[in-house]
Amino acid sequence: MSDTRDNSGALFRERDRKSDRAPEYTGKAMIGGKEYRVAAWIKEGRSGQKFFSLAFEEPRQQQGQPQQPASKPATRQAPAADLDEDLPF
Repeated sequence: MSDTRDNSGALFRERDRKSDRAPEYTGKAMIGGKEYRVAAWIKEGRSGQKFFSLAFEEPRQQQGQPQQPASKPATRQAPAADLDEDLPF
């Protein structure tokens, strides 16, 4: 989905829904530079007006792909206690 602009996405009708609880539409969206899976259901409000109910989740890892470790912030090491003793002045 590299051609998708930030803060946009697309939904497509699910033709082979496995159950009534499965989303009616699925797709992907790029939000804040990160890709998300999107699921949508058509619901009806109390007034009878129809609307989309959406769910966003991070993409699942593909089978056989190594899981990427979360990046950790760099940690600073404390200066060596004997550092001053090595200096000639």
